[in-house]
Amino acid sequence: MRISPEMRQYFKSACQNVEDKAFLFGSRANDSKRGGDIDVFILSNKHYDSDTVRTIRAKFMQKFGWQKLDLINWTFDEKNTFKDLVMDEAIEL
Repeated sequence: MRISPEMRQYFKSACQNVEDKAFLFGSRANDSKRGGDIDVFILSNKHYDSDTVRTIRAKFMQKFGWQKLDLINWTFDEKNTFKDLVMDEAIEL
């Protein structure tokens, strides 16, 4: 996993509820790859509103500086082909 422990903790703490889970996927989830943006998704019982997602992103930038960040929120029971694909390689933070 190619993010700092501080970033990992940030995304874990950004989850609104104890049962919500944050995952890293994409090239940063693979130690053998280089570069790449930060791809994170949060699984929750219900979708976060757009203001919450924007706030998570803005606070991340304030804390860590500008970084290319893709942040997605899905529910646990949501059916989505892309979600199914990335779950195979995702690493829980």
